[in-house]
Amino acid sequence: MLKVLAAVIVAFSFFGMLTLALAQESSPQAPKSSPSPVIYSLPFPGILPDHPLFFVKVLRDKILLILISNQVKRVDFLILLADKYLKMSMMLLDKNKEDLAAKTLADGVGYLSQAEVEIFKISNSNTSEVRSLKDRFEGSLAKEQEVVEGIINRTDLNSVDQFNRLFTQLKTLADDYNLKK
Repeated sequence: MLKVLAAVIVAFSFFGMLTLALAQESSPQAPKSSPSPVIYSLPFPGILPDHPLFFVKVLRDKILLILISNQVKRVDFLILLADKYLKMSMMLLDKNKEDLAAKTLADGVGYLSQAEVEIFKISNSNTSEVRSLKDRFEGSLAKEQEVVEGIINRTDLNSVDQFNRLFTQLKTLADDYNLKK
C-alpha cells in the first residue's frame, strides 16, 4: 500500500511539474546595425589616480617593467597595465573626474602602444604563447576602442576633444598593428 501511495505521489508531482510553454511569435523587425560588444573582461585596477598613494603603485609598476626580462611576460604585463588604466578611467568618469580620466586613459594607450612595439620584437617566433599574446593584444585594443567610442558618444562630457584624440591614437595603433601583422 505504501509503495502504491508513493508511486501516485511521485506521478502527480512529476505531472505537476510539466507546464505548457507557448512560444510567442515576434513580428519581423529589421536587425539593429549596432556592433556587438567586445567580449573582453577588464581587471580590477585597485587604487585610482585620485588616491594619495597612487604614486606608489606607479613606482611599483615602473620597477616591475624594468625587472621583467622575459619579453613575453613583459608584453603580457604591458597589456595588463593598459587594461587596468582603461578600467581606472571608466571608474573616474563615473566619479565625474573627466580630465583625470582622460590623462589616465592616455597613459593606458601609451602602455598599449609599448606592447605593440614589443610584440613585433618577438613575433618572429611563432609559438602558441606568442599567438595567444597577439590575440590578447587584439582583444584589448578592440575593447579600448569600444570603450573610448562609448565615452565620446556621451553627451555630458566637457572634454570630448581629449577623448577624440585618444580614439584617433587607438585607430592609428590598430591600423599600424594590422599592417605589420
